[in-house]
Amino acid sequence: IFWLMIKLSNQFDHTLDIPLQITMNNADYILKYPAPDKIRVKFSGRGVDLMRLNFYSPMYEIDLSDVREKSTRNLAAHKEYVRFPKDLNVDVKSIVTPHEITFEVDQRRERKVKLAVASKVKTSPGFTLVDIRSIPDSITVIGPASYVDTLNMLPVIEKEFTDRDRAFIDLHEIQRHSRFFSEYDPTQVNIDFDIQRLAEKVLENVPVEVVNVGQDYEVVPLPAKVDITVKGGEKILAEAVQEDFRAIINFSRDWSPGVKHVKAEIETDLPILNATPQHQKFEIIVQKRRTRAE
Repeated sequence: IFWLMIKLSNQFDHTLDIPLQITMNNADYILKYPAPDKIRVKFSGRGVDLMRLNFYSPMYEIDLSDVREKSTRNLAAHKEYVRFPKDLNVDVKSIVTPHEITFEVDQRRERKVKLAVASKVKTSPGFTLVDIRSIPDSITVIGPASYVDTLNMLPVIEKEFTDRDRAFIDLHEIQRHSRFFSEYDPTQVNIDFDIQRLAEKVLENVPVEVVNVGQDYEVVPLPAKVDITVKGGEKILAEAVQEDFRAIINFSRDWSPGVKHVKAEIETDLPILNATPQHQKFEIIVQKRRTRAE
């Protein structure tokens, strides 16, 4: 103990990584790029005081309240910006690293941004992934205008799941930008993966529509109605009705003189695997539209 007391009363140099604290009193501006989290500082003093220093959370404080675009600060020239209790008999010997930092600020923006989920799910045989939904579907982003104003969607960190046979919810982190400073609220969201048993259903007599005909022709599809075989989640198909689907023939794209048979495309807003019409090709009767003079 005596030896330890002697050691603690001797003078030492001690290097410590301390937080960099940025102060900005102007609410209209914000850092454009993240600042370093830590500053390495060399302290000198008695061993007992240097030991106590670890418990007082020293920091290096920089005030950027008056900056509007860019400012380079020489940290090594301002040892007085290191904050710690003055009753400690400790001196700041030097700023080890970094010696200087260039700060850029920009106008502060805050707005809601939609989330984009790209996680991959492999289901067990006989099941299908019906939908992926973020809860909430958007978050608040705070950051520099040069970044926030460009955002259309914000990605969620991608995950992979295998052999899933039921719906589940998983917590995902928001993908942070590698360059710009930004704050997210919240920083995590729940992703709802809707997995259902795979099913099949036939919807009968769906009307066939011919679009993009123009004013010069009259067009009749044969047959005028078609049965559609739909594959997807059992809950989705249980509520699916004829009106949820359209059988579309794009006349201006698929027809030309001499062509008598064209394909129809099945359109729906329902989250299904596929929809196949009973007839792969349709005959179309095309006639020139008569004018009043004729």
